[in-house]
Amino acid sequence: MSEQQSLDEEVWNQYTKWSSDNGGFIHESLTFSPATSKTGASAFSTASISEGTTLLACPHTLVLDYDKATAAFPKAFVESVCPHAALCFFLCKERILGEKSFWWPYLRILPKEFNTPLYFDEADKKFLNGCNLGYDESVDGRRSTWDTEWSNGLDVLKSIGEDVNGYTWDLFLWATTVFTSRSFMGKLMRWDGNPDAHSYEDDDPALFPIVDSLNHRPRAKITWQPGSDALSLVSVDRIEAGDEIFNNYGPKANEELLLGYGFATPDNPTDTITLRLTAPLSPPQARIRSQQPQPIHPGIYHISRNANPFYPRELTTLFHILTATPSEIPLLEKFPNADIISIRNELATQFQLFIATSRKLAGFDVDPGKPQNDKQRAAKILRDGQIAILQSAIKYSEGEVKKIFEQHEGSEVLTIETTLTEIAFKGAVEKCFETSDVEELVEAEQEDVVFVLFLCWKYLYSDEPKWRKWFKAMAKHYPIPKADDEVDSGIQDVFDAVFPYAGKLAVDVFGGDRWTPALLGWAMEIYQSEGVNAVVDGTMVYMISLEVHE
Repeated sequence: MSEQQSLDEEVWNQYTKWSSDNGGFIHESLTFSPATSKTGASAFSTASISEGTTLLACPHTLVLDYDKATAAFPKAFVESVCPHAALCFFLCKERILGEKSFWWPYLRILPKEFNTPLYFDEADKKFLNGCNLGYDESVDGRRSTWDTEWSNGLDVLKSIGEDVNGYTWDLFLWATTVFTSRSFMGKLMRWDGNPDAHSYEDDDPALFPIVDSLNHRPRAKITWQPGSDALSLVSVDRIEAGDEIFNNYGPKANEELLLGYGFATPDNPTDTITLRLTAPLSPPQARIRSQQPQPIHPGIYHISRNANPFYPRELTTLFHILTATPSEIPLLEKFPNADIISIRNELATQFQLFIATSRKLAGFDVDPGKPQNDKQRAAKILRDGQIAILQSAIKYSEGEVKKIFEQHEGSEVLTIETTLTEIAFKGAVEKCFETSDVEELVEAEQEDVVFVLFLCWKYLYSDEPKWRKWFKAMAKHYPIPKADDEVDSGIQDVFDAVFPYAGKLAVDVFGGDRWTPALLGWAMEIYQSEGVNAVVDGTMVYMISLEVHE
């Protein structure tokens, strides 16, 4: 055993004795190893432990909470700062007191530094590239908030004549990180049913020595058992000799774990990636949105690989609105919370989600290399998890688009390929454009014109019920123009490029005086407004849906 290990063991033994002397409890079959100031302690069982056994307990007398913080400072200070600042200054004060502090045995075993992003240097930050923690306000915003609390607190202490020596930014940052990484909910101190006996709110954090010594494992089964005078951790299942004993901090994603605790969990089953989306809505859209489920935090949406449905409903319902066409708005007004609004809308929703997640994934294009320290290793776990979730999201949206497309292609869903399955129309296109090959039409940038001409042709000559029904539905939102209505120059140029030349070459399809610039403009508006792009088997496909809702 090295000199440092001996010192660490001595410090840990002094800590456990202090806890025991003051009413704390550690089960006799628990041992902590290694107890280093850098990585903290891991708890192991030296013998089998039955379910329902108290493993650790911390009496309220050992807890560092807001009540004790308010007792440690003048009233003028407490009333001038927020509870979080008061707690952190309290922890700083006890640290400055050193051996004179009642909590000194506890303070000695706390980490001296952390692996949270606020402790990252530039080399470490490269591993956050692409992650929200790498470029959004989470880290800088937290630093700014805490810096303001620290500087304001110092000013208050100075103004009331208190000694501020030792209250450095580094110490305050340490204190804030101790609370983010080790604290429990303050309401665990008020389980006696007498809220008036405490001066803090339920969400104010509190430090519980001894019970804060277990590492986190997702879905670990353990019971937090608050009481009138102590908080205990109780086993749920039988624990075998040699097993590590874990706490469960809750269903936390790796982003939250790294930001608050300084670690990330590989293959975290509760991991998510956050999409931030603030979309301006028109008054009609806003009215629909008000009837839909909302995220807890406005504009913040969490995607998980293990969710069912894959995307949260508050996100998909928003995209239902953002991708809705004029013909779909009445459907949304009637059914704002429907899982699927229409074939076209679902294709558009999934494609836009595909675009959003693909763009997010593109932010991870620079490989930071092999991690060289614990901070980088934790960040890489976060990064790898974020990439895996985005890849799953992209795959899911691609699969949904393909499934819908294959189910409805040729019936309710039309593409440029579908239009050219009509023999008469295909022949007319061949004559007028000198090809009916889709790739050649796309290369010549004529596929949109051909598709619009197909819609005009069906409007003029088709007696099929599905077409008459669809055009009738479209006319409610896109009024049918008069033959002599004026059109913009772009539509006129397209018309002049096709007619009367096409009418002479393919008179059975393009002939007659019913082909007008106004008709072409009307069909083009429907094509552009009601159509949808989507990727099918890696190829971009433009589609029109003939589905009609009564």
